[in-house]
Amino acid sequence: MNFGLIGAGGIGRVRAQALRATPGCRLAAVSDLDRGRGETVAAGQARVFPDWRKLLALEEVEAVVVATP
Repeated sequence: MNFGLIGAGGIGRVRAQALRATPGCRLAAVSDLDRGRGETVAAGQARVFPDWRKLLALEEVEAVVVATP
């Protein structure tokens, strides 16, 4: 299953690690207002968007994890 992650702060990093460690899960996209933080969490393996709406518009994203306060 392809996941999108909204929020790349502390808990977002934890959620991204969990997705990578779970068989059958793939982190496909990350959204964070701080693009650099999003790119760090994406680790070159996921697309990065500063606007979460663009992440939601991706056909490949089948589920979303919201990791924001």
